[in-house]
Amino acid sequence: MDPIQSQPATKGQQPNISGGSLKPTAILEPISESVSIRVPWYKRLFVSGVRTETVWRLSFVMLFIVGILVGLAFQQRQVTTTHAGTNHARVSLLPISTHLPPDTFVQLWVTTDAPLTAGQFEVAFDPAKVTVVDVTTPADFKFANAITVTPAGTVNKNGKLTIIFAVTPTKTMSGPNGTFQLTNITLRAKSKTSNDSTEIRLVPQDTKLFHDAVPFSISALSNTILLINSKE
Repeated sequence: MDPIQSQPATKGQQPNISGGSLKPTAILEPISESVSIRVPWYKRLFVSGVRTETVWRLSFVMLFIVGILVGLAFQQRQVTTTHAGTNHARVSLLPISTHLPPDTFVQLWVTTDAPLTAGQFEVAFDPAKVTVVDVTTPADFKFANAITVTPAGTVNKNGKLTIIFAVTPTKTMSGPNGTFQLTNITLRAKSKTSNDSTEIRLVPQDTKLFHDAVPFSISALSNTILLINSKE
C-alpha cells in the first residue's frame, strides 16, 4: 500500500487528513466558578507587601507584654508562698523569773501544731549585768545535732544569742511537734549591785519558725525576769 501523502493546504482549502491518522482532541470548556483558598494571616502580611521590619517590631512588642505578665505572675507566686500559713506556734523562755547568783539556766520552749523543720531564735540580754556561760540541749532531745548557736565571745559582747534549728525530714522522722524544750541557756551574774534586775527576752522580728518552707504564725512570746543579788 502506498503511503499517504499530505499536501499543504492552500488558502480556502481544508487540510486533507486521513481517517485514523490523528487521535481525537478533547476540548475543555473553561470553569466559570472560582475556588477560594484561605491563606494564613501571617502569609497574607508578607504577600500584601508588609515589610519584615514592621512585623518584627510588632513581635517584639507582643513578647515584651507577655514577658511582663509572666514576671508579675511569678512574683505573685513568690509572695504568696512566703506568707504565714495556718500553722501556729508559741515560744517561751522559762521560768517567768529566776535568781542569780548562783549560776542559773533559762529554758527555751516551743509549742507547734505541725512539725518544726527550721527556726531562728534571737535572744537578747544586758551584757553589763549577765553573761551567757553555756547553751546546751536536753539529754533526751533527738534533734540536738540540728542546733547551732552564736559563739560565746560574740554573744557576751553584743548581748545577742542566736539559736538556729534546721532538720531535714526523712520518711521515718520529721521535725519535733507539740510542746518541747529546745535548749538550756546557762547565765551568770555580772552585776554587783544589790537587788538588781534585768530581762532576757526573745526578739520578735528575729524569731522565725518554719514548717517546710511555710512560716508559722507565732501567737505568743514570753520572757524571763532575772533578779540579781536579790535578798528575797
